[in-house]
This record gives sequence, structure tokens and C-alpha cells, in this order.
Amino acid sequence: VSQSRYGQIEQQGSPVDIYDHPSNAFVSKFIGQTNIIHVEQSEQNWLSSAGLDGALGSIAHIRPHHIDLLKAESHAHSPVVIRDWQHLGAIIRIELFNPALARHSILHAEMPSDRFKQLNLQKGDHVIVKIKHANWF
Repeated sequence: VSQSRYGQIEQQGSPVDIYDHPSNAFVSKFIGQTNIIHVEQSEQNWLSSAGLDGALGSIAHIRPHHIDLLKAESHAHSPVVIRDWQHLGAIIRIELFNPALARHSILHAEMPSDRFKQLNLQKGDHVIVKIKHANWF
């Protein structure tokens, strides 16, 4: 059960169902970390190249583990840069800077430590972003 600040029940279900299929933006933010992207005209090309097609004015909520990264061959292939990262044991949390996003130029991604090491990612590297799933509101 997820409740709003006014005590109103927003969604009922199992924790997995609520996390994976939030009924609204409040539940999505309340139940876990999410990247929020307001789809504007200037962002549509980048979002489409990342695997996400949304209508203008819609809002995508993307969990950090639904973002996959590949090291870009050159700066021309991607404007997205690794700004920082944190080692959290089995998971690496990555802070990305994306100048193609008008409102929220910072995205957070997560991946297994082994994959991060395999890609040999470092601060300042340009990466290609692939979004595997988003919830739309």
C-alpha cells in the first residue's frame, strides 16, 4: 500500500507490483529512486536514440537500473558524460550529465560492479545510453 501525504491510498498491491507498475507519479517517486524526464521537443531525438519514444508533454519515470550504458567510441557519438560514480558493493551507481535534457540534465544509472569493470568506465567518459523501460505519466 502506498499512501499520499494526505493519508489517501494511492495504490494497493504487492511491493513488486507497486514498484514495477506504479499507478501515478507520486507512487513512482515514493516507492523508489527514479529519473524524471519531461518530454520536450528539444529532447525527443535524444530520447528516441536511447530507445524511448514519448509524446510531447508526457513525463517518463526511469529507474536507474533500467538504464544501460555502453562506452562511446568518440565524443561525436554521445553527449552524455559520466560525471561521477559510487561503489555500493555489488552495484555501481553512476551520475550522468546529459546536456540534451532541458530540465534535468543529471541522470542516475545503476549496474552490476562486474559490468562496470568490464566496460572500463571512468569519470569523464562519454557513454551511449539505452533505456530499457519507463513508466509514463
